[in-house]
Amino acid sequence: MNVTMRGLSLAGLAIIFVLALAGSAGATSYGWLDLKYSYCGPTEAAYTIVNGVRTGAWYAGQYNLKTNSLHSTGDWGETLWNQAQAHGGLIGTYCIDIGQNAPPSFVRYDLYDLADAPIGHEMGATKANDLRRLYSFWSSGFGDREAGAFEVAVWEIINETAGTPYNVASGYFRIQEYTLHGASGWSSIANGWLEKINNNDPSAIPNPDVVALVNASTQDYALTLKDFGSQPPIPEPVTMAGLVLGIGCLAGYIRRRKA
Repeated sequence: MNVTMRGLSLAGLAIIFVLALAGSAGATSYGWLDLKYSYCGPTEAAYTIVNGVRTGAWYAGQYNLKTNSLHSTGDWGETLWNQAQAHGGLIGTYCIDIGQNAPPSFVRYDLYDLADAPIGHEMGATKANDLRRLYSFWSSGFGDREAGAFEVAVWEIINETAGTPYNVASGYFRIQEYTLHGASGWSSIANGWLEKINNNDPSAIPNPDVVALVNASTQDYALTLKDFGSQPPIPEPVTMAGLVLGIGCLAGYIRRRKA
């Protein structure tokens, strides 16, 4: 699995880091833990297309993070730590930050309110509420197709131009399936959920337990504090049919538009 940055100069990295620190100023941390990327699964894969340009192929699914040590008590951090110990020390999350890479070694992750993430291009209250509504369709029992659909729906909400109806097949941000498991067509599941959010369907009830794990230098993630799922099986190797799938990053391409 490719964990290197793509298409970024050192100067570009420095700019992103400064912007990330600026964006995190004033946000409240509700606890923190040491975490590193373990593996992705259940998962599918997808090409991402930004403003008409195909920008890469990435795992789309549940990103499992390994816990190391707890650095907070009596808050969200302690809640998350206790849940992780019941799942082999793993935390199942969904990536909300395709502008950076997953952490290959242990780093500090703070727990933020969803609206204050991802660091550097915070989604704000409206998109955070839409993401919480998406989580009304989430299940800890997802298979590969559902997990893939859920991840691309997350990316669509965060990266689509504000005010544009959500649809993973159209708009400024789009995806194209690169199917790893079974039949194609799994992205239609994502559009079914997104259509309910677009139409304010009463079944799309915001989940108040969805929070963000953030780090200024690595990928940020969303998860629900109540139950992030049991430990799924280890996935197959990274390279499929000669295509290397990434676990980050589109920092050279993603330019989130604001209303």
